[in-house]
Amino acid sequence: MTEGLPATPFQSAVPEGVLCSGRGCHHGPFQLVTGGPINRRTTALLLALLSSSPAHAGGGGPAVIRYVCEGGTRIEATYTGQRASVVVNGRGVEMSVQVSASGARYVGGGQTWWTKGDAADLYRGTLPGALTALDSCRAG
Repeated sequence: MTEGLPATPFQSAVPEGVLCSGRGCHHGPFQLVTGGPINRRTTALLLALLSSSPAHAGGGGPAVIRYVCEGGTRIEATYTGQRASVVVNGRGVEMSVQVSASGARYVGGGQTWWTKGDAADLYRGTLPGALTALDSCRAG
């Protein structure tokens, strides 16, 4: 490598999916550009993140999941791509997926809907670290 010139970035294709960051969500396939090679561990992590949202559980079409919450509330969530329509007590809230370290986090209407597996939690607020828990739910 010639001194003073930047290294040529490594590019790798990632399969179809939705990749979200602070700048929004984008549909794949993607070209990842990094300062070094992408190893198998990084690839496995990216594939897990792309498939962790309930929106991808049904093969790409809208997924409707009904939840029963500890407080007796029933919630119906329809997941489509990077969006979720969450109906709580007859009131619908349109939400968009946000960056999450664990599970899938949807934000909209001053609320956060955070899912992981068959569990989901509803919060007042939109910023992690400043959320007020409203209800804990399970699919079913």
